[in-house]
Amino acid sequence: MDNIIISCQSSQQKIAGINDVHVKIVDGQTQVVEYKPSKNKTLYIDFGSPEMKQYVGNAMGYASQQTPPPDPAAPNSLSEWGQCYVYRLNEYVGRTPLPDPDMMQRWEQEWSKTKPDEVVIRELGKLMHTTQAAQCRERSIMLHILLAQFGIPSRVIHVPGHAWVVCDDSKGVLVLGLDPARRMILRKAANEDPLQNMNPAECTWFIVVRPRLCQRFFSNPGFDWKAVPLPAVKFQ
Repeated sequence: MDNIIISCQSSQQKIAGINDVHVKIVDGQTQVVEYKPSKNKTLYIDFGSPEMKQYVGNAMGYASQQTPPPDPAAPNSLSEWGQCYVYRLNEYVGRTPLPDPDMMQRWEQEWSKTKPDEVVIRELGKLMHTTQAAQCRERSIMLHILLAQFGIPSRVIHVPGHAWVVCDDSKGVLVLGLDPARRMILRKAANEDPLQNMNPAECTWFIVVRPRLCQRFFSNPGFDWKAVPLPAVKFQ
């Protein structure tokens, strides 16, 4: 993950029904970020864990395989390639682990306490790659990391009961929403609301990483997200 810079930030908003977002680098561990979704839950994001590296490699490999390479002779080919790649990342995170009727039970078991004041600690890579107990929050953080590795800056949006990812353009205007848990793409250019009809004052957000280098097509001031036809893919 050579294109990622750990950069923990949050909106610092206090929203009814949401615990204050705390995201920070763990003391003495420069490659580990701590996210506390509640008083008794801590999610570690360990960028050096084998599970994290494996999941990132699988996701980037899948997006590469499913995205036709850009045509140097076509002026819009690079842009369409980049958009398709991003949409494929959203697709992969939304399907892997594959949602099933037992997923909520696995998630609750992962975060269950044996003592009243116990703090349960879990690692993002293991939730995504090994235990397959990831819900919207974990999926959104993982997609946020994958986008940064690909060169796309993003933020994780958190409202009571749900989380997803948004991207701003070069002027800081919100232009795209990616919801891996619901497998949705929300494009402002198509009059779709990246905030999913939420009032900005009712949303909190946080950033775990940012890209070291942005994709050229995304940093273009005239760039705008648009629909790119995606052939159906059968997940095993």
